[in-house]
Amino acid sequence: MNEFNDADKIINNLKQIGEKYQEAMLRIMQDNNMPTQFINALNQQKMQSIMTEASNKIMEHPEQFIQHNIEYGQRLTTLLNNTMMRFVGEQDLPIYDNNKDRRFKHPSWHENLYFDFIRQFYLMSTEWLQETTSQMSLEPKMQQILEFYTRQFTDAFCPSNFPLYNPEVINESLASKWDNISKGLDNFLEDLKNGRGLLDITTTDKMAFKIGKNIASTPGKVVMQNDLMQLIHYEPKQKVHQIPILII
Repeated sequence: MNEFNDADKIINNLKQIGEKYQEAMLRIMQDNNMPTQFINALNQQKMQSIMTEASNKIMEHPEQFIQHNIEYGQRLTTLLNNTMMRFVGEQDLPIYDNNKDRRFKHPSWHENLYFDFIRQFYLMSTEWLQETTSQMSLEPKMQQILEFYTRQFTDAFCPSNFPLYNPEVINESLASKWDNISKGLDNFLEDLKNGRGLLDITTTDKMAFKIGKNIASTPGKVVMQNDLMQLIHYEPKQKVHQIPILII
């Protein structure tokens, strides 16, 4: 009887996941501010200038970038061979076995053939891309921006960020009959509704705070405000400092 109940719960959750996903995509497409939010995060003119300069650097010294790509291809071939050896039961030597990366602390990232290949391929490709970027030798400010966006790109595409590539999420989904994904989409939809046209991910339970109990109620006023922050000047109770204290 429990098996039938579990099957019904899984089917119901999968149906809700599909409906909530469609609702989220529809809300994003209908919101005029949402698509431009991601585009405006990048300075298009500056990025185009950086990419043009990077392309010129590659054309000036193609040999070092060609050699770097050859080395990447060799490491990829080694990874594929090791994976095949492990698949047929033979011992392989891991190329990347970094246990300090907290994103891959779950044992399945190392013990499971599927997840171990994904982990090593990601780390290998990230290293290749970051080394390629560091060899550009652009103007210092331009080089700093390029390396910054490269790190953001590689971090964003880490396999642990995607449910079907994350063993912890898959295990939790199977254990909860996909209830965790359904509840996660509820939270995502709530963030979309409360974001007023922006993707504002909730990081704090606002209902957990009460003035006078676990949050201060010192009188104050906003002296400066923009889209990112508010600067509040609180009224002193007793001692007044000649140099104001700035708390961030």
